[in-house]
Amino acid sequence: MGEDIRHISSLEQEIFPLEQVQGFLLNSRIFGSYLPTNTHIISYLEAFNRPFTLLSLIQYIELAAAADERAQTLNRKKCAVKKIVAELIAQNPERWSRLDQFFIDRLFRSIKTKRIQTKRIPRERYLTPDEVDVFLKKADRHTQAIILFLITTGCRVSELTNCRRSAATVHDDFVDIVVTGKGNKERHVQITKSLWTRIERLYQGHDYLFCTRDKTILDRKFIYKKIQELSVDIINRKIGPHVFRHSFAMMMLQNGKDLKAVSDYLGHAKTELTADMYIHTTVKLEEIPDFEKRLTKRESSGTNE
Repeated sequence: MGEDIRHISSLEQEIFPLEQVQGFLLNSRIFGSYLPTNTHIISYLEAFNRPFTLLSLIQYIELAAAADERAQTLNRKKCAVKKIVAELIAQNPERWSRLDQFFIDRLFRSIKTKRIQTKRIPRERYLTPDEVDVFLKKADRHTQAIILFLITTGCRVSELTNCRRSAATVHDDFVDIVVTGKGNKERHVQITKSLWTRIERLYQGHDYLFCTRDKTILDRKFIYKKIQELSVDIINRKIGPHVFRHSFAMMMLQNGKDLKAVSDYLGHAKTELTADMYIHTTVKLEEIPDFEKRLTKRESSGTNE
């Protein structure tokens, strides 16, 4: 756990009672894409009957590390807990002194997470424009609107479900929308005016751009189910909605769009991540000059010195 932990004065002090934890951790405005991890943290606290303390949050990460979880899962849990602590400090600056905050930061740095070996996206995890056309033709109106939004913006499903009308600026021929991605980072995406009109007609009366008939936020599981059912019918295998994000990236790069522009549009932290995932470069034998053949040719022409 590191020596810095003993210097944190309020390590075992209960932040607030467990009955208030759910309301705090499940605030979508604050935690956005971290909500699934935060739900898991609540289950962890209840299962082990632990109070909501800084020590409990640290032990949650260490338990995941000891269980040898996948790098992506472990890193996401650490980022979620760091976001929770950062928000707690921002809301209650008097609880932790500057020195406490310094040692908390050092403590998190000492908890090592795993290096993710990014793999390039294989062919079966993205679609060609013709394949997207088939999906759109076979989808119902609501699923069509969802697919069009995903393939146009490259958004994650969580970004789509949390997208709000109040975050949109309507221009003459396009609509600019602010979406909130991983780490609560905001970025701008754009859709056509005609797609905006289509969505407006289908989903009316709520600030959420996509909503249920009861005007509540659309469940991401519902979207996964619709896309998976459609994919089994079309390509005889299940794919998730994230495939449309991969497809957007591949189409942009294959059309010659600047790598950094695509990376920023997708909301990636580093351009290298985008390159590693989507730029498929390999060296083939036929592309290498045949120096042996060149040598033979030189020898037969008598030019060998």
